[in-house]
Amino acid sequence: MEIPLSFIAVFLLGVLVNDDLLSRAASSVLTKSDGAILLSFFAIFIVYVSTIPLQNSKNEQHEPKQIKTWPVILMILGGSVAIFLGGKWVVDGAVHLARILGMRESVIGLTIVAMGTSLPELATCAIASYKKKTDISMGNVLGSNILNIFWVLGCSSIIHPISVKKGVNSDLVFTMLVSLLLFLMMFIGKSKVLNRRKGALFLLIYGSYMTFAFIR
Repeated sequence: MEIPLSFIAVFLLGVLVNDDLLSRAASSVLTKSDGAILLSFFAIFIVYVSTIPLQNSKNEQHEPKQIKTWPVILMILGGSVAIFLGGKWVVDGAVHLARILGMRESVIGLTIVAMGTSLPELATCAIASYKKKTDISMGNVLGSNILNIFWVLGCSSIIHPISVKKGVNSDLVFTMLVSLLLFLMMFIGKSKVLNRRKGALFLLIYGSYMTFAFIR
């Protein structure tokens, strides 16, 4: 369900940021009303997510493990601080280097900053996959994409309207196509597993996209 939601989130964002095409406006802006729409969809997403444990609890019975609360809280807090500092240092250093090389801010945002902010997700997904916690791995990536569109952009546009350049449409279309491809690979066919070959294909697609972003 999270994959279609991710597709819907990108599609909705594409509709909201194309004022010049849909309503013949002078420019495209993610307004405060657009932000309210995104936040309303985020609220729907939260309601949906909150019902998942209830549905699973009816079908599955697990023996609860006895784990002390404070060590878990300390591990979460310590890991969160380490992830925050590591991501911040990587992004700050990469942006500074990119500006020295004369790269455009749009390219920096699409490549270096995006990669830097995704490093914590990469670490989480890698560890979760290694421990065979596939639900955590997939949920982390897809949930992050949905949250970034609905919550982050929603709050940001309410605080201050965001001007949108025309070049963003190609990025949105690419994201929707990748979401559709992921859905096809995960739920169609006999092998409903994202194996190494499929992962290598996604890396190849990402490399092609990075090349396109630099050339553009």
